[in-house]
Amino acid sequence: MSARPKAQTSEEQRFNLAFFRCKSDNEPKPRTLTWREFVEAFQNPVFRRQKDGRLFSPAVFIGLRAKANVECVSMLILDYDHYANLEDDQLVWQELGICFVVYTTHSHLRKTARNENAEQRFRIVIPLAVPIPAKDFPRLWRWAADKSRGKIDHSASDASRMYYMPSKASPNAEYVFKGISGSLLDWRTLGLPEITQVKSVQTQLDHTSN
Repeated sequence: MSARPKAQTSEEQRFNLAFFRCKSDNEPKPRTLTWREFVEAFQNPVFRRQKDGRLFSPAVFIGLRAKANVECVSMLILDYDHYANLEDDQLVWQELGICFVVYTTHSHLRKTARNENAEQRFRIVIPLAVPIPAKDFPRLWRWAADKSRGKIDHSASDASRMYYMPSKASPNAEYVFKGISGSLLDWRTLGLPEITQVKSVQTQLDHTSN
């Protein structure tokens, strides 16, 4: 009897990503990375005074970058920018026993037009056990928004969203990176709300903000 193949670990899992030269670039450059390779690539930020630069997306695009062209998404990415605290807010995900990385973004602790109080700004990247189809992504994002207690950027609910690679605005700026070990998040086991429920909740939020 032949030996059973070894189960693939979260570090060996491969993910389809797309890369972009700058925010005006809509032509995805597909690339496949293992989770280990992804973690290693994001540990060291580049220095650039302006925010614009290389970006990435966890989406698989059929053609140019557009919401209608997203086939599936391989990672759940959350931008924390509403009274967030890196140490406290990462615990929500760590308690689930899943693997993820958290790293500070370009405007972290900097006073900018969108960060008037120079608050903490960071991103959490959660790899998925299996890619989620684009039609189901709003359900997953709504679940994550509830788990984060409303601290994440709502504009990232768009499956075609792209994200800046790690960077610092000055050589001496603080950069925090943490890789948390655990299992891959399987969105199929979460009991996600139906699409109609997601739309209903979002309608309520829109009315509240107006």
